Amino acid sequence: MKTAKSFIIASLLIAYLPPAALATSALSEAVKATQVVTSQINAQVQQSSAEVKSKVNELEGVKESPQHWSEQPHIKPEAQPALVSESVNEALCRKVDEFANHAVSEEKLYFRLALGGIILSACLALLGGITSFLNLNRIAGVISLVVAAIVGLSNAYPVGRLADFYGTLRGQASSLSLDCSGAVPYTLTTYSSHLNQLKLLYVYEEQRPSFGNYKLATDELVKQLQVVKTTSNNLSAVQMLTSQDNIPILAVRPPELTLRPPATSPQ
Repeated sequence: MKTAKSFIIASLLIAYLPPAALATSALSEAVKATQVVTSQINAQVQQSSAEVKSKVNELEGVKESPQHWSEQPHIKPEAQPALVSESVNEALCRKVDEFANHAVSEEKLYFRLALGGIILSACLALLGGITSFLNLNRIAGVISLVVAAIVGLSNAYPVGRLADFYGTLRGQASSLSLDCSGAVPYTLTTYSSHLNQLKLLYVYEEQRPSFGNYKLATDELVKQLQVVKTTSNNLSAVQMLTSQDNIPILAVRPPELTLRPPATSPQ
């Protein structure tokens, strides 16, 4: 019943409010959501290490004018989306490509270390078994100690987890690179979205696994990146609708109601 009442109230509001008022309200809400996400990401940057802050500060090199950059990008609630020049687009894409190449190199490094440790341990274990079979007990004992040390070190320093971690970063950075180079037209909304996603990649890289720390923060990274994309897409969609000469009335889908069959009186 509450759902049905809410739908009736919403329908009455749509019927009596002018389309321009509805469009302005939708645009304002989309802008507010985007600004909240941007503020949260900037707060994460401020809480990060000096290295991350330095990388974010280097992004100032992509600015062209105050219209395209500020420490906390502010998107004005205008129906007509502002465009960003090609030079700004290319500069940001280069930064994204640099991070993607860095993630690829780190992924390869840790993958080779993990694979090398496995192969070395297997070869030494085989050699230890052969020496033990030949009654070379001292040599076999030394080899066993070396194998145990390698296994213990690989458990303490999770090179395999690091390879997985940078594999995820590489995938997200590659996806962002494609979006950055293929977005046409390149609006200020799209630029802010890509900039926020690159900041998140910088922030989460320093949360990589380390000695005694096996936690992967990539799941949370993927969630935040999706939030940034969703809010940006919502704002772009509302801007596209409200930029038309004839502002369409926003339709509200009625809730799915479960209808009960009418009761029949007993014969």
